[in-house]
Amino acid sequence: MYAYPNGMYRETANPALSTVTLVDPYFYHTLRSLQGKPVVIETSRGPVRGTITDVKPDHVLLQTNNSSFFLRTQQMIWVMPS
Repeated sequence: MYAYPNGMYRETANPALSTVTLVDPYFYHTLRSLQGKPVVIETSRGPVRGTITDVKPDHVLLQTNNSSFFLRTQQMIWVMPS
């Protein structure tokens, strides 16, 4: 993954194709500060409760009971500690 100075990321697995993802650095750092803590995340499909176990620029790994979910940051509206 290649990082642009403006906070965008580009996947380079296949040189003929590229995917560009816009990353909000403030939201990313907020998610990192909540890693390991229980949260409520409002998504475009509704709220999700769990513990953030990992944070990447484009997704979050959320543990709920015995299941893990990958949530795309582009689908998140807000996050709140619970």
